[in-house]
Amino acid sequence: MNPLLLALVQFLLLLAGVGALIAMLILFLLSLIQGGSATGSRNWASAPGTIIASYLAYERDPQDPQGLKAYYVPNVVFEYAAQGQLQSASRIHFGAPSKLARKRAAEHKLANYPVAARVTVYYNPDAPQDAVLERESPHARRIGLVALGVLAGGVVAFALAFLLPGWVS
Repeated sequence: MNPLLLALVQFLLLLAGVGALIAMLILFLLSLIQGGSATGSRNWASAPGTIIASYLAYERDPQDPQGLKAYYVPNVVFEYAAQGQLQSASRIHFGAPSKLARKRAAEHKLANYPVAARVTVYYNPDAPQDAVLERESPHARRIGLVALGVLAGGVVAFALAFLLPGWVS
């Protein structure tokens, strides 16, 4: 193999590896930011609550110029008593609301929260109006998994770049 071509391939693989590591760090930081609230909520108080509204919202993607892309957003409103006062909130989980492309997936999420259902509400004892039904951030988990995949790609690119000279005799 031409030594100049070999050097170019090695350089491109190293560049891809460095790019993957930088992307992994950014994704990892996003995952930590998204999941930070969920981690902090482990010490939150819990209270019994009741679902008072459960519905699907239909939203068009404002960035789609043709207006063809849309999402289904599961929404719930629940009431609970915290520190002797009746509160209401509407967050299912931490992070951005789930915007689902498939209506069936959104309906499946809402099936857990029918109107009048009894639920466990987790609320911040320092700010009782701050409450969720699920102490997790599903987006943080997905971003973390993508970061691991990007890291694996970067490691493979580095390994290939350093093993490549061994392929040529």
